[in-house]
Amino acid sequence: MCIYLNKTSSNKQKAIGTDFSIYFIGCGGIGMCGLAMLSMQLGYEVSGSDIKESKNTELLLANGVNININHSTSNLPKNKNFIVVYSSAIQNDNPELKEAHKLGIKCYKRGEYLALIAKQYKRVISIAGSHGKTTVTAMIVHILRQCNISDVGYLIGGWPIGWKHLGEIGNEDIFVIEADESDLSLTLIDSHIGVVLNLDDDHSWNVGGKEKLKRGFIGFAEQSNLLLYASDKELNNTFNCISTPKKMIDFKNMKLHRDDLNQTDNLWGEYQIKNAVMAMAVAVELGISEAKAIKAIKSFPGIERRMQKVFSKNNITVLEDYAHHPIEVKAAIAAVKENYPNQKLTVIFQPHRYARLKHYFKQFIIELKKADRIFIVPVFSAWSSIDKISSKDLAENIGEKAVSIDGSWKEMAGEITKEAIIDDNVILILGAGDVNKVIPKIIETFNFKSK
Repeated sequence: MCIYLNKTSSNKQKAIGTDFSIYFIGCGGIGMCGLAMLSMQLGYEVSGSDIKESKNTELLLANGVNININHSTSNLPKNKNFIVVYSSAIQNDNPELKEAHKLGIKCYKRGEYLALIAKQYKRVISIAGSHGKTTVTAMIVHILRQCNISDVGYLIGGWPIGWKHLGEIGNEDIFVIEADESDLSLTLIDSHIGVVLNLDDDHSWNVGGKEKLKRGFIGFAEQSNLLLYASDKELNNTFNCISTPKKMIDFKNMKLHRDDLNQTDNLWGEYQIKNAVMAMAVAVELGISEAKAIKAIKSFPGIERRMQKVFSKNNITVLEDYAHHPIEVKAAIAAVKENYPNQKLTVIFQPHRYARLKHYFKQFIIELKKADRIFIVPVFSAWSSIDKISSKDLAENIGEKAVSIDGSWKEMAGEITKEAIIDDNVILILGAGDVNKVIPKIIETFNFKSK
């Protein structure tokens, strides 16, 4: 497969070379949706499938992509002049993937296909880490745009608030992307600047253990012309032996940045400020002054489902965050308590996959106990297998301040709002699954107006 970027007279990118179409299996995923949109910008005919409708499938449909809401061999393009890109959610027994292999069609995992696109750029900026990749990637793009580097290519695994696209091809120079550790596809990317934010054992069960996960990060670092990594004991130990040119970014100026950033409307907790410092460090390496980077980051709009204020009324504030790992839950709760020190905190938490709930069960208990009231909704299992451990077990082990609820989203919203909506209360909705479906039901129940 060859992908080339060629600047046309209209200043847009198109694909030249092999004449083929691309079929995306699992195109409703945020990363897959973004890749499909990039492929359309490259000039390819794109089609795909997913098992359910979503905001992302609707976006693709609105842009002329033929989407099938099922997985069937009949969905595949009728001629053999196509390739398949499939998400990590797709198993080997998927009928479309099996048929594509049977037909001798080239099939690429999402990360493999992204790496192919990345090879066409002069300077690839890759953001790796167990937490914060989406936010830092978007922050870097935002800073570059604010500093008049407007034709930057990027792909973001989340929706920056107010942006029209998850990704843009840009020109052949800079490409800013997330490097995924969950399937070790980060090792496929050759970076001009590689960034590592942190390293936990999340996803270690997918790749064969924490040591294998750590080796993946080392491989990513060694394939970078310059490595920027956060001052962290784990990362210091991990990268101590590599010969790659590297810079450790510390956070000694955190107070200065906190004072600057707290003047904005965003909810800047310690974790988000560290993200901003890392993004600004990348910008400086690309030739932008620190003063300009600080000024630019102040107007960063934030990411949907990342400490996003959903609405506020009558001393009640509802926030949403994508946190699904204990460290992320800890950071989200800490940010709320820092910004709303005199208000009670109600958390609605959806565990994200059984393997993660089982692996971090004790840590989730410790962090969730810091809220005043906790509602645990059923586990979002995605494509993963079901385990004996459940949301009910988590609630019971947290204690009397927690309760496990089930039913339709409307029914669960009713349970929550019976006691959670009182004056001076912050409601924090946490999870990477579909827990955000409870938000409109809460609004409907109490006839709140979005802020």
